[in-house]
Amino acid sequence: MDRKAFDDLVTCITGDELPRVWSWVVTVFGEMAREPGTEISGTLLGCLAGLIGIKPEAIRVALHRLRKDDWIISRRDGRRSVHFLSEKGRMLSSEASPRIYDAAPDSRTAWLVLADPRHPAVTFSADPVSIGPGMWVAAERLDEEAVFCAQLEPGHELPSWISERVCSREMARESGVFAGRLAELRAKIADPEALSPLQTATLRVLIVHGWRRLILKAPTLPDHVFPDDWEGESCRSHVMGLLSLLCRPTQPDLESEARRRETGPDALRNGDGSRSFSRDGADGHTDREPQTRESTASGVA
Repeated sequence: MDRKAFDDLVTCITGDELPRVWSWVVTVFGEMAREPGTEISGTLLGCLAGLIGIKPEAIRVALHRLRKDDWIISRRDGRRSVHFLSEKGRMLSSEASPRIYDAAPDSRTAWLVLADPRHPAVTFSADPVSIGPGMWVAAERLDEEAVFCAQLEPGHELPSWISERVCSREMARESGVFAGRLAELRAKIADPEALSPLQTATLRVLIVHGWRRLILKAPTLPDHVFPDDWEGESCRSHVMGLLSLLCRPTQPDLESEARRRETGPDALRNGDGSRSFSRDGADGHTDREPQTRESTASGVA
């Protein structure tokens, strides 16, 4: 696909805003290198970054932070660098994977749980949502004498003071924006075969990244206890459909295309002699500053 058309697809999903670079790198490794023994070369990572306008210096900062957080490990392979998930990074990526990639919702049942004020200590196997002292919405029914449980059935509208504790207005708004972007992206992909392996991988990473940021902030509860304007179900459906449409490229195909781009007309020299890949024009510059705000690597921002 030509650059202008591809840039339009990228803008569909990003809203023309760069993701936080460290968080985007976490998504790249979770999407492309979660299996033991899978590595990503510096050339491939730089090419993926360049296709959405992230500068090499921002990638270097992110890699340094993630190595410090024991999320990834880097090594030299001849003249090139390769990177892979640490045991910690692989474990945490695998733990999050079902919530990101499963087509089914996190839970199909929800319970209102009330604790006896004389025995307020309650143990849950999964984190519930607290709606007040001794009151929770949980995905499990507790068989304890000092606990009262009532199932929250689909179709029974919850008062806003409960649903807005499950999902804030801001999170619901974010879900609506993301659902709209996904729908627009799907409408614009007329022929997925026109995308190169790197372009396909880039779009997959952006789709997964947006969904990961949203769903990992949401509680593990069924959609019917969320506010009416929560678009999580729509987002999940769009994400699964797009990932099915955009088949994951093989690692050899991605590395091969990255090497060709490194020496081809799209390769650009930086001041340190390294190469980068710009989607903004032949001079390799972008009018957007790279996003390098840092936070803990285990977050979802």
